[in-house]
Amino acid sequence: MRSDKKTTPKPLKEELLSIFRLLAVAILTSGLGVGQALASQHHSLAAIAQEAKIYLEQEGGRQFGDNLSVEIQAPDPRLRLAACSEPLEIFSAPGARSFGNTSVGVRCAGLVPWTIYLRARVRVWMEVLVSRGALSRGDRVSENDLMLQKMDISQVNGRFLQHPSQAVDLELRRTLAPGVVLTQNMLRAPELIKRGDRVTLLARAGNLSVRVAGKALSSGALGDQISVENLSSRRRVQGVVSADGVVRTDHGALAAAGARLGDNSASSYAIPKDFIAAADPERVF
Repeated sequence: MRSDKKTTPKPLKEELLSIFRLLAVAILTSGLGVGQALASQHHSLAAIAQEAKIYLEQEGGRQFGDNLSVEIQAPDPRLRLAACSEPLEIFSAPGARSFGNTSVGVRCAGLVPWTIYLRARVRVWMEVLVSRGALSRGDRVSENDLMLQKMDISQVNGRFLQHPSQAVDLELRRTLAPGVVLTQNMLRAPELIKRGDRVTLLARAGNLSVRVAGKALSSGALGDQISVENLSSRRRVQGVVSADGVVRTDHGALAAAGARLGDNSASSYAIPKDFIAAADPERVF
């Protein structure tokens, strides 16, 4: 039986295959051509620096408002970076400071990826405490010794102070010239007790307060733990400076009370219940 189905001549099939091959090659080479074209073009270094600056200004603005300025160190002009086919990604370098000398990263995730880091300086202007006049080591700071002045805090080494209450009545660790920014490490609590001072050892047990005389074996400020010799028992105890000439040491004071009452096992002494009941709210021994 005769078939009416038409068949494509062989030469035509080969011609179609050749066309398909040419199209595939064209598609592949066009993609390569884009990459090669991008590689042959260079990204503007000025544009990279500008985007990094904008990023730092925005990040710093969230923390410090408008009181800052940003300087970006220009990349090496010999640097050649392929033009990025994607928007640049700006990020903070690991461990970078939020102000002062810092660094910022710029990344391209395009067909020809690259990453660089730029150095920057972020200046932040804030009102901080400075010395009004010359101050000597050991001086107790008064409000008249201080004034507020707008400074670039990126130049300050240490934790700066912004309110007089953070410094008043504290003692200077070193001499200061006029106009020096006060930092936390320049100040310390004044020593209320000095080594060799006669002190009162104080302990409380319920409504009973026990006080005995002691001798400071080390100096200390409010809240410091120091060693004290109980002058009655000649035992050394540890206590916390709670006021001028007063050291709070529950264990030491109770041990001292035991020694005064003739109990040699003072370290494990317990005040008798009937003694506590009969004691005045403030009983001095």
